[in-house]
Amino acid sequence: MNTATWSEIVYYLEGSCNSLHDALEAFNAVELENDDTFLAFLDDQIFYCVQCGWWCNVDEKNIIDHEQYCNDCC
Repeated sequence: MNTATWSEIVYYLEGSCNSLHDALEAFNAVELENDDTFLAFLDDQIFYCVQCGWWCNVDEKNIIDHEQYCNDCC
């Protein structure tokens, strides 16, 4: 799997409340769910807000008590 597909997965998730598993299924890439290199790539691009459940750009990340929140939820 190439990083172009990884970028497509990020684009699919960003600004949505889709699960990572559903996104990986949509791209026929479920094996990436435990791939540390892919997960690091994902973490560099977007994050999952624990309060609202949306995938947001890392520029919006706020960490409170070891949890990740978007700007809107802080």
